[in-house]
Amino acid sequence: MKFGANISDKYKISHIEKGFKPLCFIKSDLLVFDNMSLFLMDLDNYSKIHICDFKTTLKQKLLYKSRLLTRLLRIEPRGVLNIDDNNVLISFKGSIYHLNLKNKKLLSVHRFRNGMSAPLVLTSIKNIAGFDEQYCYGEYFSNHEKKEVKIYGCDKDLLKWRELYRFGKGEINHIHSIIPDSYNNRVWIFTGDFGNAAGIWYTEDNFKTVNRYLYGSQQYRSCVGFPTNNGLIYATDTPMENNYIYIADSNKDIRKLFELEGSSIYGMKMNNNYVFSTAVERHSDGRQGKLSLLSY
Repeated sequence: MKFGANISDKYKISHIEKGFKPLCFIKSDLLVFDNMSLFLMDLDNYSKIHICDFKTTLKQKLLYKSRLLTRLLRIEPRGVLNIDDNNVLISFKGSIYHLNLKNKKLLSVHRFRNGMSAPLVLTSIKNIAGFDEQYCYGEYFSNHEKKEVKIYGCDKDLLKWRELYRFGKGEINHIHSIIPDSYNNRVWIFTGDFGNAAGIWYTEDNFKTVNRYLYGSQQYRSCVGFPTNNGLIYATDTPMENNYIYIADSNKDIRKLFELEGSSIYGMKMNNNYVFSTAVERHSDGRQGKLSLLSY
C-alpha cells in the first residue's frame, strides 16, 4: 500500500476531451457520455465511435447541452458496472440500463423507486463465500423522514431484480455504497447521513442479516472504501467536519491516515495505490457560505 506517494510524474495529463464524462473501460477503449449519447473512445488517437443514444425529449436534449447545468443538477449517468467486454450496466434517469455493445442496444431493465434518480454505485458480488453471484445497489434518495431503504440485486443473467434487504423506518437516510470483502467473506454497506444513520454495516449471510459495525459519528459517514489485510480503509464524505482517510481494524479501532481537501465519494485501487477523488460540497455550518461552491 502506498499513501501520499508522489506519482504525478508517472500519471501526467496528456490530453483533455471537454464535455465527455468517462464511464468505464471496455478493453483498452473508454466508454464516455456526452449530451445523451454514448461513445467508445480510442485512447491511442482519441477518436470516438458513436454507440447509441438515451431516449429523451427536446427540452431535455437542450438542457443536457449545458455542461454546467448537467453538473450542477447532477443529471448524468452515475453508477456504472462493466460486466464484460460486451455488457455494461448504467444507472441514469431513474433506471438501470443494460448496454449491449455487440448489437449497440440500450434497454431499461429496472426502475428505481419514485424520487430516486440513481444510486452512487452499482456493485458486483462474486467469489465471496456464502453469497450468491449477483449485481446489486442500495437506494440513494433524499430521505429526511428516514423511510424504509432497500437493497436490490439480480442474478448474472439480469432477468429479475429482487429485494435483498430492507432497512427499517428511522434507521438510515440512504445507502452510499456496497463493498465486497474477500478477506473476511463479508459485504460492507456504507450509509448516511446524520446521527446514527451515518454508519458502516456488514453482512456475512447473503443479506439475510445486516449488522452495525461503526455508527453515530461523521467519522463513519463514507461512500468509498477498500478492504485490506490490515483493515478497512475508507474516506469520509461530510460537509460538517474536515474529511480524512481512515483505517478501521478488526477491533474497531480507527486511525487517521491523511486529511482530505473535501468530501470523497469515489475512488479506486490502482496496482498498490489507492486513489480518492474529492468533491465540491458546501459546509453545512456555513463557514464559507456560497464561496465554498468555488473552492476545492
